[in-house]
Amino acid sequence: MRTTIIALITLILVGSAFAQPPTAVWTRTLGDAEGVRDPGIYSMSAGADGGVYVTGRCCLNVFHQAFASAWVARLDVNGNVSWSRDFWGTGGSSPGWDAGGYAIQTAADGGCIVGCGIGDLGSIPLPAALVRLNGSGDTLWARLIQPLDTMPNSAAVTAVCAAPGNGIAATARSDTRIVRADSAGNILWDHSIPDATLNSIIATPDGGFVAAGMYSPGFSVSFFLMKVNAAGDTLWTRHHYFLLGGSATAVLQTPQHGFIMAGKAFIPDTTQPAFGAVAATDSMGQLLWWRTYDDPEFISMKPCAEGGYILLSDRLVRINEDGDTLWTKALSSDTYSYKDVVQTADSGYVVGGYSGTEWGGSAELTKFSREGLATDPSFILHPYAFILSAYPNPFNPGTTLSFALSKAGRTSIVVYDITGREVQTLINETLTAGEHTLPFDGSALPSGIYFARVNSGESIATQKLLLLK
Repeated sequence: MRTTIIALITLILVGSAFAQPPTAVWTRTLGDAEGVRDPGIYSMSAGADGGVYVTGRCCLNVFHQAFASAWVARLDVNGNVSWSRDFWGTGGSSPGWDAGGYAIQTAADGGCIVGCGIGDLGSIPLPAALVRLNGSGDTLWARLIQPLDTMPNSAAVTAVCAAPGNGIAATARSDTRIVRADSAGNILWDHSIPDATLNSIIATPDGGFVAAGMYSPGFSVSFFLMKVNAAGDTLWTRHHYFLLGGSATAVLQTPQHGFIMAGKAFIPDTTQPAFGAVAATDSMGQLLWWRTYDDPEFISMKPCAEGGYILLSDRLVRINEDGDTLWTKALSSDTYSYKDVVQTADSGYVVGGYSGTEWGGSAELTKFSREGLATDPSFILHPYAFILSAYPNPFNPGTTLSFALSKAGRTSIVVYDITGREVQTLINETLTAGEHTLPFDGSALPSGIYFARVNSGESIATQKLLLLK
């Protein structure tokens, strides 16, 4: 009887501890004062020091014609511009029309990888491009990806990810391809995918890659997911058709080694043609579950240090690993177009985009605090709960993970990088009840943010790790 009463009290206490939306910390408007005219943000990536990399375009109106350059900037933890660069516009290294930066990823050495579109010169199509910058904004190399078709304005890199050996993988449009480059930017292979549009790519622990987007062989459209190996050979493709169709804008790997996609689903509704949608699969891309949300389409999804994911539509939506909504945060949408969201090193969030139009306005960023709890979790007496901690943290090159189990059980601890890619399994075995410590050696890993996740029975805990070399 006493055990039953304790369990009921525990259930009530746990039920009262729910995540609360974050609050705005600061807002930044970037423009002429930062030495760049009419910038707009399309993509962002978090830095290890709490700052962010941003990329997009900046415009220069010359002879009543709008020429756009691809634009990259590094912002510090307070949103101030550390440096700013532009490429392939009238103010860049070569003339172009409608150039832009469409994807960015923080590199292992603290620099960044940028995916660009150069645009066209009249009816002459220009290639897409990959640009590698160091942490100071210096160009280490730039590589062109020649278009396969002759349509102007067609070639652009839509997504990039870090690959093993400090290499790069990228997706390009409209002649949809996955491209693999080495650490010097040399193209190792170039894999074309007909009838698909790819919007996101991640590296997998086996050296391969998974990309997601939209499959449209005719009039129908569906979520598209594909896996290629390290040599670029297709291992499998999956087409997931929901309601009237849809497409994926982002893909991440789940702690269960499957994949989760976010995007939009078309539904038979006269007031809102597309709703935000999320779908989860197993490791072979087979559908586990999917759901739609009462939100516009999701244009970005990133992993959270606390577990689950943060999604961006015209608001922020926080979900757990099962797709349940934990909270939503309204964003000012009268004059802003939001394009990306990242979680920063302090577990806060930064949202970026532009005000006005993409041809004339300013880059806009808002920093939000980390999410709160309605009840302090340290006072919750959950019989199966535990806290994972690391000391020292930051560390170089090793730290010690500590946790306590209330009962014996199968326990795994896996370390992930900031993109959600598994980098090391520390343990996967049955442990006894009580306190445990486990060393983690990061000497073989580059500096950056990592997440250690312990899973035992019904309990999951995550600890953010900061490796500084």
